[in-house]
Amino acid sequence: MITKQHRLIDVERDAAANEYLRAFTSIDIVRRIFFPLRYFKFETLSKIPGGMFNDMHNFVNGEPDVFPKEHERRSPLWGDEMPYDIGGERPYIVSYYIDKEAPAVLVVPGGSYTGVAMHHEGLLVAEALNELGYHAVILRYRTSPNRYPSSHLDIYRAMQLIRKHAAENKVISDSVYAMGFSAGGHLVGSMTGVYEELKEQTGELKDVEALPNGLILGYPLINFDFKVFGVSAGIFLLGSGYDKVLATRISAHNLVDRNYVPTYQWSLKGDPLVKIDGNCRLMKEALDKHKIPNQLHIFTGEQHGTGLSIGTKAEVWFKESLDFVEKHNRKAAEVRY
Repeated sequence: MITKQHRLIDVERDAAANEYLRAFTSIDIVRRIFFPLRYFKFETLSKIPGGMFNDMHNFVNGEPDVFPKEHERRSPLWGDEMPYDIGGERPYIVSYYIDKEAPAVLVVPGGSYTGVAMHHEGLLVAEALNELGYHAVILRYRTSPNRYPSSHLDIYRAMQLIRKHAAENKVISDSVYAMGFSAGGHLVGSMTGVYEELKEQTGELKDVEALPNGLILGYPLINFDFKVFGVSAGIFLLGSGYDKVLATRISAHNLVDRNYVPTYQWSLKGDPLVKIDGNCRLMKEALDKHKIPNQLHIFTGEQHGTGLSIGTKAEVWFKESLDFVEKHNRKAAEVRY
């Protein structure tokens, strides 16, 4: 569907096509206006069998079943024992390893914590990483009706699996980065700050390093005090009647300290959903305060969820962000937890 395509169209190069895309983007925004209705679905539909619930989320988000259960690259994230298991679709990873020793990137798509955009922020990104000589692993983490800290435990588990099997997959274990988009940007951006309190729940892999050596955040949701169409972002991860103290505490900018890892952020100036002033700019202020190497690149544009942004000036973020984390790679041994 054109509403979910990963590329923008440069108005100066193709004005007619740009107007066509804008029309469909408007439809997509109308769909997103129904975010407030999801607020009620979280609670009223939470007793529906999880599989049905996830199918409904996938339908509402317009995401295809990119990686069916029999997909050759897909593997389960957990064994029989999974913390906070409420049924439904179980989280998994999709691995794109290349046949040479190289760094790896854990790709964490967005989806407002109600779904996961596995195509344009997952598959397409992983393939592009392979082309640049990186291993890539896509994370399909748990979303609503699951609540915090389910998705955080999923991302730790994914990182641990990458490092546990680093030698056999030719991964440079101290060059493993995490790249998150939108809500996935929050998940990636907050994983360092709450790791100490959650790491014991990662099962038999709890002694395997779970934190990345650098972060890449695309149009990230950072601040849970931020509102989308008048609805607090806190409900997407925490549910109705959520603990506002917890929401503030796990807002990514509030978790930055001197041990935080180097971070590259990018977004579009006119993003209508996750506005830069209430999110990535707050993150940059926190990173600067604690003298963490970081870069924020704001591109022109008025859309959200553009992924690779092929064909626009924003597409430089991809190579630029990888160069940044490689240059500022923070080895796990350098971080004092």
